[in-house]
Amino acid sequence: MFSLTNMPSTSSLFSTYASISASMMLGRTILNDLIPHQIRAYLFSTIRRYFSPKTSLLTLIIEEENGFSRNEVYDAAETYLCTKISPKTDCLKISKTPRDKNFTIRFEKGEKMVDIFQGAELKWRFVCTEQERPSSGNPNSSAPTSEKRHFELCFDKKHREIVMDLYLPFILSKLKEVKEGARVVNEVIRLVYNEVAEELMRTGDAEVALDGLVKLLKRKRIEEDECTTNARPKRHKNGKMMSNNSNGRIA
Repeated sequence: MFSLTNMPSTSSLFSTYASISASMMLGRTILNDLIPHQIRAYLFSTIRRYFSPKTSLLTLIIEEENGFSRNEVYDAAETYLCTKISPKTDCLKISKTPRDKNFTIRFEKGEKMVDIFQGAELKWRFVCTEQERPSSGNPNSSAPTSEKRHFELCFDKKHREIVMDLYLPFILSKLKEVKEGARVVNEVIRLVYNEVAEELMRTGDAEVALDGLVKLLKRKRIEEDECTTNARPKRHKNGKMMSNNSNGRIA
């Protein structure tokens, strides 16, 4: 049976504690003096990694720039995620230049978004850090700063093939669609400008050139409508469809 008389005295406990503390301080001093900092950091990180629980998550870092060039994956991710903005989004950046017709929407730093693709949960996070540029040497001038932006894409490791083989190519295809749409618009605008210039060179009169351009556009519109009408399949009397290129045969 436990007896209170067998308990160590308070002075004995303090003496033991002081002895252990002194031994720990001595050991730490010897460790710091004999083992270089790099080796200590390596040993501690190895021990921490060995005893830390294994994670099943994989994180991809998608930086804005790849060396001296733009990272196309970053641009594709930014374009794609802007189409996935939901009412749950807390903060966004909005801007517009005099040449833009619409607003430009971007994520605020720290903003998170969850996307689902073929049953895989994909967690996005936008990270933006400020870095000081080298100063000009003037002590009175404040050091200029630059922003370094990147996306973090986190998902379960079992979905790695889905992300690498399907999801990222899908995002890149969305960027190509946006670029193709912008290219078509620019070509149409350039076509109109060129036609105006040709009419001006031909007539020397802006009013006549504009009138000629309007007639040209109307004629093109009629031709496009006729092409669309001719491309539609015709319906036979018995209700069956007949192709325009079938030489009278019923499809």
